[in-house]
Amino acid sequence: MTNPVLARFERKDLPAATVAQIDANTAAYRAFAESVLAMAPAGRELSAALTALQEAKFWTNEAVTVGFPAVAEPDTTTTPDESTEQPA
Repeated sequence: MTNPVLARFERKDLPAATVAQIDANTAAYRAFAESVLAMAPAGRELSAALTALQEAKFWTNEAVTVGFPAVAEPDTTTTPDESTEQPA
C-alpha cells in the first residue's frame, strides 16, 4: 500500500489531454502575468501579486492531475537504523 502523502512527491503518468490542459493553463497564467506586470510599478506589492499568481497556477495544475497514479511508488518498507545513519 502506498503512503498517500509520499505519493504526492512522485511524478504522475498523465494522459496527453491532461498535459495539453496543463500547457493551456500555463499559457493563460503567463498571459495574465504579462498584464499584471503592466498594471503596477515594480515593488514589493507587485512581487507579492506575481507570487500569488504563480501559486494559483501551481494549484490549478495540481487540481488537474488529482486522481492520476504516480509513476513510481515510494518504498515505505524501510526505515533508517543505526547502520545507515550518518555520524554527527
